[in-house]
Amino acid sequence: MRLFIVSLVYLFFASMCTVVVFAQEYNTPIQQTLREFEAAKAKWEADPLAHYRIRVRNGTGARTCEQDIEVRDEQVIRVFTDTCRDKRKLTITSLFDTLDKLLPRTTRWANRFQCDVWMSRSTFDPEWGFPRLIDVRMEVVSPLNLGALKYGRLIGKYFGHSRQCNITLVLFVPQVEVVAFTPLS
Repeated sequence: MRLFIVSLVYLFFASMCTVVVFAQEYNTPIQQTLREFEAAKAKWEADPLAHYRIRVRNGTGARTCEQDIEVRDEQVIRVFTDTCRDKRKLTITSLFDTLDKLLPRTTRWANRFQCDVWMSRSTFDPEWGFPRLIDVRMEVVSPLNLGALKYGRLIGKYFGHSRQCNITLVLFVPQVEVVAFTPLS
């Protein structure tokens, strides 16, 4: 009888550990960002604003430009300011399209030693759901951006490569930030 109870306790703890492992894999920062993106897009698509004015800052550092446009039914009807060389005007739909193309769906390594990973630090407007900030960047691998479980497996597999991680190719993807958003009637 005692062996039976010990076996049941062991099975219970083993199943709980399995649940924790799967939960950690589901809650990696990449998966969390994908869920946030899908929820924000669904929010916007459920009640899209037909007429609005949007001011967007595009770029990083000295290579920053701005667009201030009026949009009706996702068509630009008036340009107030455009210092960008890009002919494309950034409507809400195009912001979602841009982020959709840049957003890592799985772990995308930025170099061959698995030292750096592409991550999204994008944010979404809580009221309307559109992307407030599109920020996809290369980050040094850590438990915070890979998730503890995946990071632990990586360290175990590539422990000898840690010295090769000191040389990093720094790549920049320009940020896109919605500076102002005004619903119009």
